[in-house]
Amino acid sequence: MSRTGKETDLKKLSKICVKFGWDAFSKQYSGGLISGLLNKPMAIDCDGSAVFCDKAGRPISKDLNGCCVYYDNRSLFDSAVLHGGDNKTGEGADDEEIAMDLGRIPSQVDSILLTLDMLKEKKKIGTGKIQNAFVRITDAGSGEELCRCDFDGLCMGTKLIAAGKLQRSGSGWKFESFGKPLAVNSMREFIDCLERRPSFL
Repeated sequence: MSRTGKETDLKKLSKICVKFGWDAFSKQYSGGLISGLLNKPMAIDCDGSAVFCDKAGRPISKDLNGCCVYYDNRSLFDSAVLHGGDNKTGEGADDEEIAMDLGRIPSQVDSILLTLDMLKEKKKIGTGKIQNAFVRITDAGSGEELCRCDFDGLCMGTKLIAAGKLQRSGSGWKFESFGKPLAVNSMREFIDCLERRPSFL
């Protein structure tokens, strides 16, 4: 398994699942037995996405739905990439999932950026309040975990983490993890930043 800052060769594996996870934190109450009994998990709405880029590192389309799979655009490339649906609470181990058949992804796609964000979340989330955030990649057939990126930093000031990227490597793919926090306010803004300056990651 890889952690932040490492590369993993996927060894020509075709069908993978990209799994995103995060844990809800407990709302803090002050003082007294009653307050303690009221302590309960608070739901956090994060979203996992995949952005498809060309050899220059730019999105393959200026249209968000033409280059990105996310909760509101759940399929690309004749269903070679499928988003499993929106988790709005953070409950469970793997909270969101994107299935990919890498062998069917068009040749114009040279890399796939994987992100986790809280751009829809309206509550004020402080630094360190989101726990156990990760992106991991598994073999779609066996379920074996191939690589993983654990990170922190999601908060009101940093609403998106670029977890890593899948990169073509010879006749196969590799995964590079970097877990970079970015101060953007929408996926549209993130796509525009990549279009203007692909090296900003």
